[in-house]
Amino acid sequence: MKRNVKFYNLDAIISVGFRVNSKRAVLFRIWANKIVKDFLVKGFAINEKRLTQQNEQLKELQDSVKILGNVLKFKNLNNDESIGLLKIITDYAYALDILDQYDYQTLKIEDATNNDAYKLTYEEAMYQISVVKTTMGNSTLFG
Repeated sequence: MKRNVKFYNLDAIISVGFRVNSKRAVLFRIWANKIVKDFLVKGFAINEKRLTQQNEQLKELQDSVKILGNVLKFKNLNNDESIGLLKIITDYAYALDILDQYDYQTLKIEDATNNDAYKLTYEEAMYQISVVKTTMGNSTLFG
């Protein structure tokens, strides 16, 4: 058996359902509201991309904590080294937060000027990365 079935755009169906004033339209609106509420309350709709990103961030944080643990196993840190290590982790967490804000378009740039305070060259950046990487036990997390 063959038959022609018409397919309609969901937005069009919802628009018509909310503009028509009949008993059947009222039943449709009740049903549509229940479905939307179920999706919101029960969490039927899961944002897989966001979940994946959060899992990756958790893994990176775990790797950072693991690096801290490894550093402490092999060397007793003096006060300056401890402060430096905590500053690196803090700056790393700040950078992750900024990237997350950028991804979700919630980043607000405040107190910015058009003047460049300092321009970092590629060679200097690579040198600084190698210094940090060596300091952190040649971890793959840095650089």
